[in-house]
Amino acid sequence: MTRMVSLKCILLIGSLLIGCKKDRPPAAKPAPRDPNTDRAVTPPEPNVPKPPELDPAARGTQTALAEVLAAIREGRLDEAETKLKALEAKSASLPKSLQDQIAAARKSLDAAKTAKAASDSKAKAEAALKEVLALIREGKLDEADAKLKTLEGDSASLPQPLRDQIAAARESLDAAKTAKAAAESKAEAESLLAKILALIKDGKLGDAEKLLKTLEEKAASLPDPLPSKIKAARTALTAKKAASAGGIGLPGLPK
Repeated sequence: MTRMVSLKCILLIGSLLIGCKKDRPPAAKPAPRDPNTDRAVTPPEPNVPKPPELDPAARGTQTALAEVLAAIREGRLDEAETKLKALEAKSASLPKSLQDQIAAARKSLDAAKTAKAASDSKAKAEAALKEVLALIREGKLDEADAKLKTLEGDSASLPQPLRDQIAAARESLDAAKTAKAAAESKAEAESLLAKILALIKDGKLGDAEKLLKTLEEKAASLPDPLPSKIKAARTALTAKKAASAGGIGLPGLPK
């Protein structure tokens, strides 16, 4: 009985020792050693291919391309255009990757030039519109009309808000021209009426009749009280003619 227990204990201890050995990580293989010197030999590095280096011409192209992109960002578009054209002239001999970068730079430059042209055109139109409005305020309507016509001819490419301002300027100018024409017509009619009344007073009835007919044709378009004054002048002229023919007294002339 005692011997059987001892045997079981031995078997149990042996199984435990075997389990511990299984759990241990495998021992690292010793580094190879030089048999002559008994020193460890460093294993060769894995053969990983290195990326090809660019030749000096390609590196110079990358530098020039970076300068082009910087000039575009800083708004130095003429300088960028000159440098990019030089790159484009030799792009056929460059690697495909650089050719693609040069083509992308061309697109960026063209877009920047288009945006600058639009901005310059807008600024120029705004300055011209400001000048037109100043001329309208100063009564220089013919000059304002000439400048506004030029502005209207170039307005198709301008932003919509600016086109609306140009249309509003046209309305203002037309209104100013209408008001000026009305004022000039009124002043002319008043001057002519004064001349007619003077002719009637001096007995120059034939001359007064001719002028009065001309004035009566415009009476409908004249502001008050000019139509009433023209009618009064007709009454005075008719009375003067009658008086001249039969010696009848004249009504007072309109003032």
